[in-house]
Amino acid sequence: AGCTAKTTKTVAVAVETPSVGTVTASADPSTICIGKPTTLSVETTGNSGEMSYVWSSGSTIVSPNVTTTYTVTATATTGVGCTASTTSTVSVNVSSPEIANVSDGDMVWSGNANTTTWTTAGNWIIYDGSNFQVASSAPTSSNNVYLVSYGEGCSNGNPVLNGNAATKDLTINAGHELDLLSYTLSIAGNFANNGTFDTENGSVIFNGSETTQVISGSSLTFNNVTFDNAKNFTLDGIVPIVNGTATFSAGIVTGDMTFGASATAENSSRTSHVDGTVTKQVGRSGSSFTFPTGNAGVLGSIEANVGSTTTVRFRNVSVVGELPADYPTWWNPNNNCDGNDPMFDHVSNLEYWNVTTTTGLANATLKVSAENANAHFNSAATSHEGSDIFGAIWLGGCWQNIGGEASVTDGNATITVNGVGIPATLTRAETPYLTIGSKTHETLLPIELLSFSATCNGKSSLVEWTTASERNNDYFVIERSDDAINFTVIGRVAGAGNSIEQLDYTYNDYGIHGGDNYYRLWQVDYDGTRTVSDIIVATCEDAEVGEPDVQAYPNPFNGELTVVLDNFDNRSAIIEVYDMLGKLIYMQKAASPQNSYETILNLSNLPTGAYNVRVSTADFVINRQVVKN
Repeated sequence: AGCTAKTTKTVAVAVETPSVGTVTASADPSTICIGKPTTLSVETTGNSGEMSYVWSSGSTIVSPNVTTTYTVTATATTGVGCTASTTSTVSVNVSSPEIANVSDGDMVWSGNANTTTWTTAGNWIIYDGSNFQVASSAPTSSNNVYLVSYGEGCSNGNPVLNGNAATKDLTINAGHELDLLSYTLSIAGNFANNGTFDTENGSVIFNGSETTQVISGSSLTFNNVTFDNAKNFTLDGIVPIVNGTATFSAGIVTGDMTFGASATAENSSRTSHVDGTVTKQVGRSGSSFTFPTGNAGVLGSIEANVGSTTTVRFRNVSVVGELPADYPTWWNPNNNCDGNDPMFDHVSNLEYWNVTTTTGLANATLKVSAENANAHFNSAATSHEGSDIFGAIWLGGCWQNIGGEASVTDGNATITVNGVGIPATLTRAETPYLTIGSKTHETLLPIELLSFSATCNGKSSLVEWTTASERNNDYFVIERSDDAINFTVIGRVAGAGNSIEQLDYTYNDYGIHGGDNYYRLWQVDYDGTRTVSDIIVATCEDAEVGEPDVQAYPNPFNGELTVVLDNFDNRSAIIEVYDMLGKLIYMQKAASPQNSYETILNLSNLPTGAYNVRVSTADFVINRQVVKN
């Protein structure tokens, strides 16, 4: 019991120390275009044993939208706690001046899906206000679209429509192309084309509603195009060509347009047309084309078989201002060409076309349509139809009757003149003004004078004029001259403002002299626009010197009172105005007046009532009583 024994044994243990060595990470390629993939990789040297790797991305295939740094952790599979980490940075190339001004929601073609189809979302990148990312859907009418370079080498083909599509603003830069094939592209915003816009058999619809749509670029050709925006359109430095059909649904297109040989224009109206020069290229034999021209709310189209290059521009004078400086006298029958049968009374000065054509337009139709029925016609006329109204063109120094018969619709607001023969004009040196002529002043409604004359009458001259209508007419200014060069204002007569009836005016000039007295008449609108008449002359005999006399008119007067001193024979005079209480309220000196002296007193600040005009010299005093309204 209690017997024990003890012994020992030595055991050798081999211990292996693990090592992760040196870990290096990389990406191939290290710089990508947004949405493109790259592969992450890691390499370990000097390690002992097996290794495992974990990437922060969760995958070795990544497609970052922005430049991103990825971390990889290497772990030795033997031993405990033996790890090491390193990083790899993937750069995303989205740096280009062509995308410097993009906004939230704007989309750029990338072609990352390696197709050319417009509707493939992966072919687009979208800006979120801070960065780009691959789009989740194709563009709509709320997205601005850019076909541009967004990074060096970051472009993969050009888009092709594979169905109808829509955008807001559309920008195509140089080196880029859009092909519509046979589909329709709706553009709700501005369109700038400096690249290639291939419409083939496709159509473009401009259908914005928020503001004027601006169309610009280096060149632009449409197959079919529709303008449908009541806020209008501006052609900025570009003259688009239409080879198919241009449809005018709503809005004015300001600028010039060219139509190809087979092109047509449809639905032009007062509210939708081209406000500029329309050029029609050589057409097919027998093909009819309607020039969709207008200005300031008035349609002024021409329909004709176009067998040559023809340009047409329409202007509505009654709205935009005065006639051009070289516009011929519109009412003087002496300016009518020989052979006009019968000689017509006048041409319209409310609107005109500038027409340039090489071979002429046979059997053309002129159409003028205004909102106001009285803008072109005299409402008192018995008829605005038939051969009394026709086409007239200024060629070779005279107005030429080029035929046609008129009909009216819309309660006289629209006049159509059929059967007009427009001659070739390119060989003419003068501006080829085309308008509507009339055999009687009771048809078209002129805004200028029907007549203007002056007749000597003893010691005075009676100046008379008649207007057929007036629009915004503030007043007339009468001027007289001794030499038809230097004119002096002698009177002012209030206008009727707005009238569609014939009105007669008269003015007595007491400042005449023996010989030729020249007169001209200025018509002044409320906005200050001035139109001058032709010069007329009244040849008067020297009046016998009689007793001194004073004329004061008009009586009653409103603001201005004309005072005429006759036969004062160089006597200095004083002109005074007194009220009925004998208070002096105005005085003016007349130094050495000749046989006739005239002055205009501005008494607009006086209250209504009776006044006494007193003219005194060293030899006599003359009084005249007047009344202010």
